[in-house]
Amino acid sequence: MKFTVQEIAKSIGAEFYGDPETKVSSVAEPKLASELDIALAINPKYLDDLKESSAKCALLVKGSDWTDYNLRAAIIVSRPRYAMSTISTILDRGQNYKPGIHPSSIIDPSAQVGKNVLIGEMVVISSNVKVGDNSIIGPQCYIGSNSTLGKNCYLREGVKIGSDVLIGDRFVAQPSAIIGADGFSFVT
Repeated sequence: MKFTVQEIAKSIGAEFYGDPETKVSSVAEPKLASELDIALAINPKYLDDLKESSAKCALLVKGSDWTDYNLRAAIIVSRPRYAMSTISTILDRGQNYKPGIHPSSIIDPSAQVGKNVLIGEMVVISSNVKVGDNSIIGPQCYIGSNSTLGKNCYLREGVKIGSDVLIGDRFVAQPSAIIGADGFSFVT
């Protein structure tokens, strides 16, 4: 999906300069950036690379002169790392999981799965589990018995949640995270 510089700048509350209709679809460091990338030149060490870049748009720190580079447009920010994370979120296409419950998943009959929940390939949901509405359970996840996962949660690939774990709304777990494992109190 492509966004204009004007759309991106507005979404992060930043100033933009140049052609507001310049379109981008991803982010990259200046040396690797193509014409469809926002070149992330938020560190001074990347500014020289920007001169050799194919990028036509860059994210620059306040005080930078975007006209020093062969750009059509630039977004100027005072909080570059925050802006970078927000732009990455806007441009991230996600994991492209298919909606619904994949037929290879195993869901105990006593589990309660909310509305509009996506359950990926080879997921195991144990007995008496509760999964909140609008949650995404990525491929190869495991949720142990008697656990609760709130609304709008997102488990990436391979997440393991132990038994008797209570998780609230909007929880996000990165790939292969383990929640509810034995901690420092585990003694053999």
